[in-house]
Amino acid sequence: MANGSEVDEVDAISTVALLIDDLSSEDPNAKMHSIQRLSQIANLLGPERCVEELIPMLTELIDKIDCNPELMMTLAEQLGNLTEHLGASAAEKAENCAFLLRPLEIISGSDDSVVQNKALASLKKITEVLSD
Repeated sequence: MANGSEVDEVDAISTVALLIDDLSSEDPNAKMHSIQRLSQIANLLGPERCVEELIPMLTELIDKIDCNPELMMTLAEQLGNLTEHLGASAAEKAENCAFLLRPLEIISGSDDSVVQNKALASLKKITEVLSD
C-alpha cells in the first residue's frame, strides 16, 4: 500500500503533466490556466528540468500565442517569476536565469506596449539576479 508521500508525489506529477498538456491545448483558457501556474510547474520540475524542458517549451509556445496579448502578457510576467525556482545557490540561479532571456527577448518584440512592458519588467527581475 502506498504511503502518503508517494500519493502526494503521484498527485504532483499528474498535476504537472496536466498543466504541461494544457500549454499545448487549443483552448486559450486552458493555456492561461497553465501559464498562471508556471511557478508551481517549475517548483515541481526542479531547476534542471526547467532549463532543459520547460523554458524551451515556453519559447516555442510564444509563436502559438503571439496573436493573444493577454496570454503573452501573462507569460512575460510569469517568466520573471521563475527566477525563484531556478536554483538553490546564487550562482546556479544566475546561470539558469540566463535561459529566460531569449523568450523574454522574443516577447519584448511584441507590437503590444503592455506586453512589452511586462517583458521588460521580467527582464529587470532577471538582471537583478544576474548582477547578484
